[in-house]
Amino acid sequence: YLSHLTNDSGFISLWFTANKSEENQIKENVKGVVSLKDTIVNFSQTLKNEIFIFTPITLVVIFLILYFSYRKLSKSLICLIPFFFSLSLYILSSFIFNLNISFMSLIGVFLVYGLSVDYGIFSIDGIYSNKNKSNLKMALHLSWVTSIAGFLPLALCEHNILKDLGIAISIGLIGIYYSTFYIIPSFCLNKGKI
Repeated sequence: YLSHLTNDSGFISLWFTANKSEENQIKENVKGVVSLKDTIVNFSQTLKNEIFIFTPITLVVIFLILYFSYRKLSKSLICLIPFFFSLSLYILSSFIFNLNISFMSLIGVFLVYGLSVDYGIFSIDGIYSNKNKSNLKMALHLSWVTSIAGFLPLALCEHNILKDLGIAISIGLIGIYYSTFYIIPSFCLNKGKI
């Protein structure tokens, strides 16, 4: 996120500009930034603003896509259960274990966002399908195991960037697993397959 402030030599070009036109170009592109501290504060504020704007927008767009596909409000909402459960589990874990909420953990949460909706869709399609449900269940289990095998080692790394990403995705995957194999099926059975 600092790439727009660097030049070919790798210096922060806001302070070490090659010429006056480059300095003016940087100041025009990055409003209000005159120091590294301003850059970091500006980045954090921009990130926060964009998350609060685009998360609800993407959630609504995903819901509309699901609704137009299934033509049922209940099925569309059920597909979102793994995301909301995973997000709740991550927030709860963050408070209980005092986890860092960093830029990389937010990236992890957004990766889980996409994965969880996929699992919700596959669960709903499996529950309502007349095809061999054991094959789909096995495929979902295998997909989950390979995902957790890929991301859990990151949670064990010492580098904060990798660790934060790994923890966020691993907790999210645990939430996805529980909601996919326990919450959605029991919810659908209790409601008479909606």
